[in-house]
Amino acid sequence: MKEMPKRVFISWSGQESQSVASALRDTIQDLFEGKIQPIVSFYDLSAGSLWQRELEVKLAGSSAGILCITPENVKSDWILYEAGALSKGEFVCPYLIGVEPKE
Repeated sequence: MKEMPKRVFISWSGQESQSVASALRDTIQDLFEGKIQPIVSFYDLSAGSLWQRELEVKLAGSSAGILCITPENVKSDWILYEAGALSKGEFVCPYLIGVEPKE
């Protein structure tokens, strides 16, 4: 029986964070060859869908999360919302881009 891929939600807010999320998505797909399925909202939410409900389903179905944190989004309501939803999974990792850990 084929094992289902682990789903990793990559959270972003703002242009720089979106670019990093996109690169992480591509890298994870290349490195893990289907064993890990990265989820990024601008790729993986259907246009015209009930986006908040679909977002909730994607967050709940993810076993881990990566938060792409930049100076412009460190206090973003969306990052905080997604971080809270992801905290129910196995693992959440902040990926700091131009931000010091103490921030």
